[in-house]
Amino acid sequence: MNKGIIAAAAIAASTIGAASAENFSVPIDKDFTEETITVNGVGPAYEFVWDLRNFDGKVAVCGAGRYVDVSYQSALRQKLRGAVLELNGKPALRDLTFFTKVKPGADLKAGKATCRVSNMAVPKGEISVSVTYPAGFLRD
Repeated sequence: MNKGIIAAAAIAASTIGAASAENFSVPIDKDFTEETITVNGVGPAYEFVWDLRNFDGKVAVCGAGRYVDVSYQSALRQKLRGAVLELNGKPALRDLTFFTKVKPGADLKAGKATCRVSNMAVPKGEISVSVTYPAGFLRD
């Protein structure tokens, strides 16, 4: 497994109220963090922005991303499908392929992010966030 610490974060204080839909959208704002997945020996292959939100007391993961090198799109999709986002060392959500797909060259922070609600209650205080990816030739 390839495990990378993304950040220590706090979940946005405002609660997002909506129906019990599994996925929903939010505008991308200054709270979103930019990340890149890199192919060994090649360079950046996938760029994305993400954030955590409070959805009726549950943690929601929101994101948008684009493939920089589409020749690795299939392998990257598998890597994202196998990803496990952990909060304070506990799995909160598996599979990050739900992120909004942004066209190559478009501004990642100009649109909306797709969010998915996890089964984890919003923890109190500071949160340690990490993502574990399946092993392979790609690294973050």
